[in-house]
Amino acid sequence: MVSSLLRTVPLHRPASSSRPLPLGSFGFPLGGTTETRGGKRHQEEQQEQGQKERLEGAGWDNPSCTQGVVSVSRGRRAVMACNISNAFSHITVQLRTHGKDWTIFSEKAPGRFSRAGWQLQVQGGQAQLVIAAAQDAHAGLYLWRLQGLQRNYKVTTLNVSEPQDLDEAAGLGTSRPPWDAASQVLGSETLQARSQATPQSIVGLLVAVLLLILVVGTLGCYWHRRSEVCADAEV
Repeated sequence: MVSSLLRTVPLHRPASSSRPLPLGSFGFPLGGTTETRGGKRHQEEQQEQGQKERLEGAGWDNPSCTQGVVSVSRGRRAVMACNISNAFSHITVQLRTHGKDWTIFSEKAPGRFSRAGWQLQVQGGQAQLVIAAAQDAHAGLYLWRLQGLQRNYKVTTLNVSEPQDLDEAAGLGTSRPPWDAASQVLGSETLQARSQATPQSIVGLLVAVLLLILVVGTLGCYWHRRSEVCADAEV
């Protein structure tokens, strides 16, 4: 009887004989299944493709700056510029002179900035460095560090020379008082009048002088004779 019951009642066993795989340090099964490894690889490929598309859509900065040497006379306006295809996020301008580098500007864009005679204007992908009246202290090698989607480096040289024109040099001198300017105007008018004198006017002036001498001589003789007649009458 007991033996027949043992033969008819089956023993309980697990439905599957597979054992769980040990977990790794990040919670993923060591080795994993084919489906898990394939999904992870597909996800990485999608991320790489998305990053590549973003870079291709944004494009490159393609920087373009004032090249070579910019030469201006002392006291004149100097302009240097840098442009990129994308918007600026940060810009740094340094001046190298006498073997030393001086940071003039290091600013986040956009904005307008001013310092010691320099003016920096940054808007979008355009940056302009303006010096209203260039002096010897402004001359040197300008180092541009441009940051848009990439980092770019450019160089421009500013040369400040002596004024060549006399009027230009006079404009850089000290201002004169108004009365001094007025005296200069009067003096120039006198010189101009003298320079415009003609030979006819000189001849007329000589004739007038001779007539005046003749008239004076005639009157002198008349008064002399009259005085003699008066003396004879008294005798």
